[in-house]
Amino acid sequence: MDSTRPFHIFVRIFEVGSFSAVARELELSQSTVSKQLAALEAHLGVRLFTRTTRQLTPTNEAIELYESVKQMLDTTEVIRTRDRQTSAASGTLKLSLPGAFGRQKIIPILPEFLALYPNLSVDISLTDRMVDLVAEGIELAIRLGDLSSSSLVARRIGSYSQHLLASQKYIDQHGRPADPGQLSEHNCVVYGHAATTARWTFDSEFGHHAVDVQGRVSADDAEALYRLVCDDVGIGLVPDWAINESEKAGRVIRVLEDYYPPPQSIHAVFLQRHYLPQRVQSFLEFVTDKLKAN
Repeated sequence: MDSTRPFHIFVRIFEVGSFSAVARELELSQSTVSKQLAALEAHLGVRLFTRTTRQLTPTNEAIELYESVKQMLDTTEVIRTRDRQTSAASGTLKLSLPGAFGRQKIIPILPEFLALYPNLSVDISLTDRMVDLVAEGIELAIRLGDLSSSSLVARRIGSYSQHLLASQKYIDQHGRPADPGQLSEHNCVVYGHAATTARWTFDSEFGHHAVDVQGRVSADDAEALYRLVCDDVGIGLVPDWAINESEKAGRVIRVLEDYYPPPQSIHAVFLQRHYLPQRVQSFLEFVTDKLKAN
């Protein structure tokens, strides 16, 4: 028998104010409801309700007890739900992750996820190309920035900021831009595949700004982009999660600090909205919580 049942019966009687209504709701006999409540009163050593032929009134002890018991029941249900999900999450979860983002943000938290779900295995593809989920058997992919329209289901699971960076040596040699428009005169390291031009946008107290930039080098990996900036190649728009100790050491500096690139969204995309395997649902909940915490 569920050891929390007497407490659940107490909460529902407190809320509904009727033995018979609670009995119907829980599909129990009225005598069973009455006996369960009596057993709880005996266990606690207090009377919880004053009963008359016409009225059921909670005692002061019941009023004091109600919130604590309700919170206990809610917590118990959360734990039971998590246990059911943990036991149900099994099989192999096939993920596609952007290379640098996956290495920096997802791989470090995977050991905790695997410890939570011992019946689960994970197959990871680290790539910045737009994979075909159906053709490659991917159950969930994480994608950064704006999404192109598709038949996939997308769920926003977080966001990240970007910073405009250059090496001190590059600034010494080429000068420091004073506003976004001057970026078009600089060699910019562009994020993307086979794309040596890009449109960068910024917000400031003066409004919204958009500038077309170009450069001699493009990279579809944020870590490579950041390395090129550190090595004096040009100015780059770098995700916050790709920046390491070089900035703190003064190797790279921020440019146009009064202009702010808009936050970029992190999405999980998958094939279907309904009947997701429990392993996919569990990973979605886990990674969303972790990204919010960070």
